[in-house]
Amino acid sequence: MELLLLIIAGLALAWSMLLQSRVKAIETIMDSMGGTLRHVTAAVGVLDQRLKALSDTVTLMEMRQSGVLRFKPETKLRVALATHPRVAEVLQNHSIDTQALPDKDALQNLSELASDRKADLDELLSELNALLDDLKPEDLKQEGIIALE
Repeated sequence: MELLLLIIAGLALAWSMLLQSRVKAIETIMDSMGGTLRHVTAAVGVLDQRLKALSDTVTLMEMRQSGVLRFKPETKLRVALATHPRVAEVLQNHSIDTQALPDKDALQNLSELASDRKADLDELLSELNALLDDLKPEDLKQEGIIALE
């Protein structure tokens, strides 16, 4: 009987050692997978940022090609001023002082304003659109820069 108990104790010890080595092997695999998972997660984050930047670039190109991101003669002054922070400066260079304009003039379109101030509309539009042509995708996120409608 003692021999049987001794054999059972030996088998239990061997089984315990085998299980312990299996657990260590599984822990090692899990650790390596955790490191791999962290690397994969970081790589996915980088790819996501690059995809968003590419998406912004494509959006900007589509807006330019479709004419959405353009100043036109019918663009209202209030929309033009909200589109880019340097619009007021360009208008000032064409004798259109936006600070001195009555509120009702904010509803005028660029064609009417240019005509009232004897400004060259084509030159004005060219300079305003040059502001938009110089935009980079990251500029679309800045406050004060919106797409024209």
